Amino acid sequence: MNRIKQTIIALAIGLSLANCGDDFLDTTSSDQMSDSNTFTTIDGAQQVLTGAYDWLTNGWLAHMTNQYIFFLPDIMGDDALVTPDPNYNYGRFVSPYQYTVSPGSTYTDDPWKGCYSIIDNTNAILDNIGNLAESAERNRIEGEALSLRAYTYHFLVRMYAKPVNKYPDNPSIILRISSGTEDLPRATVKDVYNQLVVDMEKACGLLDQHSSSSKAYIGANAAHGILARLYLDLGDETNGIKHANAALKGVNLMNTAVYTADFCEVNSETLWAFECPTDDNQFYLSLPSFWYLCGDDYEDAVIGYSSLRVSKALINLMEDKDIRKTQFPKDSEINDYISETGYLTTKIHSRNNEMGQGSFNMLRGSEMYLIIAELAADKQHYDVAKEALNVVRIARGLDKYSGTDAGLADEIQQERRRELFAEGHRLFDMKRRGLALTRTGVDGHDLWTSQLDLPAGSDRFELPIPQAEIDANGELTNNDQNPAYK
Repeated sequence: MNRIKQTIIALAIGLSLANCGDDFLDTTSSDQMSDSNTFTTIDGAQQVLTGAYDWLTNGWLAHMTNQYIFFLPDIMGDDALVTPDPNYNYGRFVSPYQYTVSPGSTYTDDPWKGCYSIIDNTNAILDNIGNLAESAERNRIEGEALSLRAYTYHFLVRMYAKPVNKYPDNPSIILRISSGTEDLPRATVKDVYNQLVVDMEKACGLLDQHSSSSKAYIGANAAHGILARLYLDLGDETNGIKHANAALKGVNLMNTAVYTADFCEVNSETLWAFECPTDDNQFYLSLPSFWYLCGDDYEDAVIGYSSLRVSKALINLMEDKDIRKTQFPKDSEINDYISETGYLTTKIHSRNNEMGQGSFNMLRGSEMYLIIAELAADKQHYDVAKEALNVVRIARGLDKYSGTDAGLADEIQQERRRELFAEGHRLFDMKRRGLALTRTGVDGHDLWTSQLDLPAGSDRFELPIPQAEIDANGELTNNDQNPAYK
């Protein structure tokens, strides 16, 4: 089994951290709280669900979840880097950037522990949902719990296993869909995806009937978006486009006039976001802290951990009229992009230049258009692909795509790089598309090693299964470790 201590109800602890008001004076520990006194009311089940979400929003808990979800796929790709400048870097995320993690590394253990903590708590909800009387609110809680579990498993299966479209029968992660302590072997990649698709089809049906009005919770749009991501990985054009379009219901992309100001707020293209206000944010553990420019003004920015940068190659992918290019600040004296051993970006910034404040998007509408474009282009449905791609291009201030059909698939991947950088996608895109990692000779990029080129399908693209899991799980031995770490 995964020997993460099951915190079931409390994530009530997580909830308490998220709402540290004067009324939070009496807390029952997770070991003392029972299913019987928790899952008898909507309020009790909602408390557990909110606590599960808090693993993505609360500063300390999120240290084991959203930092990895947002950072690892970018820094292990080719557009982001960890700066070696001792004035800015605190040594964080160096080993995954260098591909030197080990089975005992914190970068191996923490995302596994954090994600399985979310899974343990959503399992508790789903195991006990039948204790509640049938109602729209019960359906909403069940739909959100299924979605949150699937979102978390989707990150794990892509991070610790081979891509499903190329290695469906390979071993992946521990698939636990109910509370329990029994040891389990690694499920195959396709078995994980099969379960997630079943879960998300059900979740979409539930949430189509009743969703929260707050974007801080997974509603119908976000649920369809999660399912569209799964179908993208599976190469299922029909279902992928169907659910991407459902995710876009009522959604409009920001135009260039509002893009910069509203990007780190709940905006017209937000499907799901987490809110970090003045009295409840992640401060130095927040996403902007790691990108250095917590504000949007270089001179007045609040400095955080300051570990992450982008490559000049990424900036060079963007035309001057692209609104996204304004997210790379320039030095006013030399009119060139600011590079302090890696180029700065203001894309993920804090509200009002206050450390950690803002609304940070987990899922956005533009990604759905790019899912439609990729799936259609791969099936040579070029008109559909171009139409979806051009929605994004026009919204960002660009002309419509004018290239050839033969070059369309590659252009869509370049558009994903421009649109989704710093949002946790690049490594997964590279694995899905069968791309090699090439850092050698990239200006301002490969700063820690003289060379790091990994071929397509490299075994090093997967994190190792944590050694603590192998040691504690009677169904695993060291022979079950991922190949690069045996």
